[in-house]
Amino acid sequence: MNNVPDTTVADDPDQLRLANRRLVWEQTLINEVGNDLRHLQEPEHLIARVLNRLMKRLGVESSAARLLNPESGVYDLCVVSAPEDVRRAWDAVPPLAPRPSDRVLAMRAPVALSSMVRSE
Repeated sequence: MNNVPDTTVADDPDQLRLANRRLVWEQTLINEVGNDLRHLQEPEHLIARVLNRLMKRLGVESSAARLLNPESGVYDLCVVSAPEDVRRAWDAVPPLAPRPSDRVLAMRAPVALSSMVRSE
């Protein structure tokens, strides 16, 4: 029995257009990050630029990333790009609002945010 669907993206012009748009978006992002890497920026600056690009392209207002320190095994660098009130809530000890990255690290699995998931 074959699990391959009867139709492909190529059968639907709208799906093909969306798939091509996503590929262009991904390649543009890769090229921009590659350009940043060629200029040997500090990790914090590079991560902040990538987060800002993703936020702009995805149309979101907040994002955060953590980098694992290979020597200590601790996520000791956190880059947050968010409005000031969100930043304060995430920076509080303990956080005043749940941070999606905490859940990802605890579960060791991606977290799907309902506002970002397209229903089909």
